Amino acid sequence: MAPNTAISLNFKIYSDRPNVVIDNRTEKKYRKDDINTGILVYEDRVNGWFLEYGRMLQAHHDAGFVVLQIAVAQIEGIEQYRRGESSDNKSKYFFSAGLKRIFSLTAADDTWIEDFYKFCRCGLFHDGMTRKRVFIENRLPLPLEHKNDQIFVSPNKFLDAVSVYFSKYVGELKDPRNIDLRDKFKRIWDS
Repeated sequence: MAPNTAISLNFKIYSDRPNVVIDNRTEKKYRKDDINTGILVYEDRVNGWFLEYGRMLQAHHDAGFVVLQIAVAQIEGIEQYRRGESSDNKSKYFFSAGLKRIFSLTAADDTWIEDFYKFCRCGLFHDGMTRKRVFIENRLPLPLEHKNDQIFVSPNKFLDAVSVYFSKYVGELKDPRNIDLRDKFKRIWDS
């Protein structure tokens, strides 16, 4: 390990202090094995390394695909933490469940959610571009819509919805009364 290693945008660990995490902004020290530290670092990772950059890119008209890719990348990961289990060999299931949760979709949407997974998520991450039947435009009224066998996405609104959902989830995690949710988080964090 390097003398100091960034484990998120604002938190580092140092080789001479292996049980401590230090917040670079305040120099405050946190116990590495404390779930509350894990939650702070996780929040800082997702916001600092991903969502904040997505928000910066929202101002650029031609950045829609990268904004969408940043947002889509978080869905499966958040769902893993929420469930307390890995999505290995269950990526489509976890992604679909996360998408339903974030956008309040139902089983009636399953057919086109599968298409969204295949044409948007897999397109972005395997081809570097969405596949057929997915259209992006920030002037759309909704973040995500299915019409006539086509999927329409407003990347900026989609990122905003994922960001709001993530903030709500982290807020729930920070509440020590949410024992089950925190236990599930810790299972993934420790793995």
